[in-house]
Amino acid sequence: MRRATSYLLPFVCLLVLPAVQAQDHTPQAPPPTTSLSTETANNTSACSANGTPSYCNEPLPNLATNSGNQTDGAQTTVVDAFPEHISTISAHLLMYKNWSGQLLCEYQPWFDNTGSFNGHIDIGYNENTLSTVQKQDGTMITRGCNINFVDFYGNVNPGQQFNLTTTNNVYTDVSGRTNLPLKLGILEDQGSFDAKVAPYCGNQTPPLSESATISCIENALESDMTYIYNNYISPKAGVYWMDAGTNVIGYFGACPTFSALHCDHTQTDDWDTIWSAVQSYVNGKNYNMKFIFQFGYYGYPTISAGTYAWPQPYADSTDNDAFQDNTPSQYWWCDSTGITCNGSSGGYLDQFYIQSQTPVSNGQVAVGLLFSGFDDSNASWTNGRVIAQQCGRVLLDSASEVTAGGYWSTTHQMPYMMIATWNDYEEGTEEESGIDNCYNAVNLSYKSGSTTIMDWSLGTNSGTLGYQTINTIDHFALWTATHGSTTLTLRAQPAYNTTSYDLSTLNLPAGTYDVYLEMVGKPSIQNEMSATPLVYTQN
Repeated sequence: MRRATSYLLPFVCLLVLPAVQAQDHTPQAPPPTTSLSTETANNTSACSANGTPSYCNEPLPNLATNSGNQTDGAQTTVVDAFPEHISTISAHLLMYKNWSGQLLCEYQPWFDNTGSFNGHIDIGYNENTLSTVQKQDGTMITRGCNINFVDFYGNVNPGQQFNLTTTNNVYTDVSGRTNLPLKLGILEDQGSFDAKVAPYCGNQTPPLSESATISCIENALESDMTYIYNNYISPKAGVYWMDAGTNVIGYFGACPTFSALHCDHTQTDDWDTIWSAVQSYVNGKNYNMKFIFQFGYYGYPTISAGTYAWPQPYADSTDNDAFQDNTPSQYWWCDSTGITCNGSSGGYLDQFYIQSQTPVSNGQVAVGLLFSGFDDSNASWTNGRVIAQQCGRVLLDSASEVTAGGYWSTTHQMPYMMIATWNDYEEGTEEESGIDNCYNAVNLSYKSGSTTIMDWSLGTNSGTLGYQTINTIDHFALWTATHGSTTLTLRAQPAYNTTSYDLSTLNLPAGTYDVYLEMVGKPSIQNEMSATPLVYTQN
């Protein structure tokens, strides 16, 4: 998704030996260079224009929150930021120091801009094209993803063929490249068997009996497990995601996720029956699979091998405008009921990190959550659910919550984290196009009375309600170009909390230079380059 945006400047070490000082004659590497156009161009896999990237037929549309939310004071008015140059710093660095886990990037396979409407919006690219998937996989890698965790809609219904073809493309890419540092993971979706698709396990006329529904769902899940094993696991070793030597399959649904927020597990014994049967089936086939579920509580179904955390937006049951009834709900990023995360409260994420300790110690899987917001205004199934991005604060807060209670750290590692999501534009959780931290300009000037000290200030977007913060900035990149040229050379990396720099300390050769300053964001944050350079003369 991004290219050269984070650099380490070269340094020289002098080795001092007894009575003799050795001189290091190794040539220093030249400082990095790039062009102004490269450093300001869209470096994501999202579409900014027809042909940018090459597989795009049109730009990403303006996906704004609904008009009612805007009237009521939405903090994030543009749900999915328009793709531009963004930070390529690995998302691993959002985590605590020396985090050693793996990062899942949850992926939606259904976007199509060439055929008839398939129930999803047009975002400019067609995921049934292998080149599209290859670019997304490659960009995931630059962002720090270790596992492409694909939302899977099964292999039975022809109406889901588009999604299946995209998933097959992901496998083709991941398995076909030598030493590609990206695995495939499958997140089985309840849509693989619900009333919208074959085999129509619900809402039939007349309705199926309870036992027939159970049998229907079991058969659908078992069919999918066979497809997954035969097509993604068995053909080539080392392609599919394994934990402790076992293939991991996720499950995504409503009540079947056993979330305390959605259903009472005492009333869902049928699901225990279903998943016990599925586990027995894959064991009998020697598929070497274990299953993880969305967090609600641990230990159900009884075959559960772990859980993953998921965004929990506030749901307004009375209309499709959450702000009309509960304006503060847009800031409830940790828990859908407004509980504030503090590391030990009853908040959803707090409880996930508290309750996952013992299961992980016993060998189960726990997948923590990194996300930047939620807004389903652009989905056909909208429920007025909104979590404001708060100019990137939610991403930073979700990363910090891992250690907030002192339960996870360098000495007690959280084994997995998940970006939820990579490209769900319809629910406003996507990070493919980058996150707007609400700074829109880097303004340069000379300090009053000086010809060498450069000052800068950051312009901000209107309507951000003051949520922009320099904590979303990793550092600044100071570039110079021969006056009138657009070839940039990296000269320094001032700290994120500085606002001035003495250009004379660069020790440039005599001449006239154009000086540019780039705001380089934390992982997934959009960068910002000064629009007008500062002219500097080195005598």
